[in-house]
Amino acid sequence: MSHSFSLEGKVVVVTGGTGILGKSFIDCIAEAGGTVGILGRNRAIAEERATKINKEGGKAIALCADVTNRNDLTNARKLVLDTYGKIDGLVNAAGSSMTDEAEKELDIFNMSLDDLKATMDVNLWGTILPTQIFGNAISHQGKGSIVNISSIAAKRAIGKILGYSMAKASVESFTKWFAVELSRRYKDAIRINAIVPGLFLTDANRNFYTDIKAINEKPSNPVLQKVPFKRFGEPEELNGIVVWLLSNASKFVTGTTITVDGGLNVNSGLFDS
Repeated sequence: MSHSFSLEGKVVVVTGGTGILGKSFIDCIAEAGGTVGILGRNRAIAEERATKINKEGGKAIALCADVTNRNDLTNARKLVLDTYGKIDGLVNAAGSSMTDEAEKELDIFNMSLDDLKATMDVNLWGTILPTQIFGNAISHQGKGSIVNISSIAAKRAIGKILGYSMAKASVESFTKWFAVELSRRYKDAIRINAIVPGLFLTDANRNFYTDIKAINEKPSNPVLQKVPFKRFGEPEELNGIVVWLLSNASKFVTGTTITVDGGLNVNSGLFDS
């Protein structure tokens, strides 16, 4: 059973590999035996994380790229292929939940379309474009798995982050559509799925979730009142799903979304004390 969850011999690129969730993803992929491409705009962090994994006996390479820049991604793909000869998996973890739309009270009839577009660019096109670039290499390999990262904001309305919510809902739609098209062309050889994290603190959203200054009094934090577990998720609590979706253990799974949210999405909020 444990062998089916192994990523031994697999080369996996992680976009957003320089972020908080990205770090957890690259570490768990390396621990499962996979070779990891750490992709992000911050070269220093990518190189630092790759060096650490390599020193600990794993295999990793730093990839400096913007997920909205086709040339950056094409160059990163070439570096991975030149170094390892193939790409077996992709985790689209790059994203940003905050733009100016979250920094002020909105006039909903006068929202900045530029803010909305900027958020869509990173979260939606920054998922689709890497899927095209690295997915093309996976298709030449003939088999592999792609994991997208959605958000609970795609399921439930969260104030002040309309662009992020729309982008993540679109990511889920894209995941379903692309899964069907992959299946038509490659049957069960190439799969794509999405993970839906609930409330996880990252550099991008930390101030947004904790601006009520009650993070150290979690039960009284209004942000957590709708979460049955009454706490934020820890990055490593996504790792099992990531490894499972990249591994052969999930070889009959495609086009699905898996929610990891401490029960937030199923809670109506009625009769909460």
